[in-house]
Amino acid sequence: MEQPNALSDKLVLFIGIVFAVVIAESFARYSSLILHPAASPLGFVGLLAIYMTIVSSWIRYHRSALKYPYKECSWSWLRFSCDFIIVGLYAYLLYSLAAVEQLGNLVSYLWGFVAIFFLYVPAGVFRRKEHADPKASNWKRLVLFSWCFVVLAVVYQFVVSAFFPTTLEELNWLFLVIPPLLNIAFTIDWWRAR
Repeated sequence: MEQPNALSDKLVLFIGIVFAVVIAESFARYSSLILHPAASPLGFVGLLAIYMTIVSSWIRYHRSALKYPYKECSWSWLRFSCDFIIVGLYAYLLYSLAAVEQLGNLVSYLWGFVAIFFLYVPAGVFRRKEHADPKASNWKRLVLFSWCFVVLAVVYQFVVSAFFPTTLEELNWLFLVIPPLLNIAFTIDWWRAR
């Protein structure tokens, strides 16, 4: 007879493997950037920012999955689907780095963060429904941080690019580091709530 959390353990392991594949593939894809960061400092800092975001997400995910394991219900499968898509969005975020590295364009990078944080919202709602526990996710905090990322992406794409094209290179540094800083703030707030 299987243990009560056998399904959850398998799903968490699967998501962990997908996280690992995404990171491993990025090592191969960006090996020259990792070995020669001076060739594209903006791309290298972006890569570090994405890695920091992925690692903090992986830690939060495993902590949540341990406290709120997947159950055998439809809410769990919806939650698992969101979690899987989120990992796919981390791959998208890593691929968006090519535009940062080659063109100095952060649009895809910033909208990648928006998509990830917006998908955290339904994943959290499904976890709350699955466990019938309002403490399983603070969806209001998730929505707040999601909108911070939206504002950042909109300002960059429609204001900075249009009205400050001559200072875009300098402003890119600011818009490159704000998303991981927001992620750090989110993670600190998340840990405090535990």
